[in-house]
Amino acid sequence: MKQIMSQFGGVILAGVVMVLLFIIFMNVEVDGKKGIFEITGAMSAVEGADYSQNKDQETLVINAVRKKPTLSFSSEAGAVKRGSVCSILGNLMVTLPDDADTYFLSEAEEDGFTKFSYQIIKIKSPSGADVTDLYDVTSKSIIFPATGSYTFEIVIKDSEQKESRLFIQVPVDS
Repeated sequence: MKQIMSQFGGVILAGVVMVLLFIIFMNVEVDGKKGIFEITGAMSAVEGADYSQNKDQETLVINAVRKKPTLSFSSEAGAVKRGSVCSILGNLMVTLPDDADTYFLSEAEEDGFTKFSYQIIKIKSPSGADVTDLYDVTSKSIIFPATGSYTFEIVIKDSEQKESRLFIQVPVDS
């Protein structure tokens, strides 16, 4: 019981000290300002700052509602064949929401092209095996070992860095 009273007394004493300090700090007066909150608020105020014309918020809202780029497969560049060297970039079309045009991924390889950038993250075979190592980054080409539908995971960023992570099915014929 003695130990309980000792602990309880310590808590009560700490509470009383906190209340007294709060009363003291709330009644301190400096330069016509009363209380610790009013004093520190006056010290931190920036004279002449106008926050009503905050342009960053407008930019944030515009970028937040902008749509992400989309990606689709096109057979315009010819069928994708098993066993032959294929530059798949000519078959993947990017549509940018703020732009009326559609671009092939191969256009991103041209010097000075800044509308978007891309990165091939992963390629999966029809059986689900990871075949990303078959993609040659230097020549931007791949040799598909079997027929079926290959899944490409691609990240596209537009010129404003709006990012899309997309999964595209690429059909491979014999």
